[in-house]
Amino acid sequence: MSNVVWHRYLGMLQLTRALRYTWHSHTNLIPGLTFMLAVSF
Repeated sequence: MSNVVWHRYLGMLQLTRALRYTWHSHTNLIPGLTFMLAVSF
């Protein structure tokens, strides 16, 4: 497994974890969406 795929996999894990927390906290929703956009690009 290449480092790019590994880092993308870790990024997705942190993304799902971040979304799980921000889903219940509307004050953190904007930073969560910004983080999601940063990871997707």
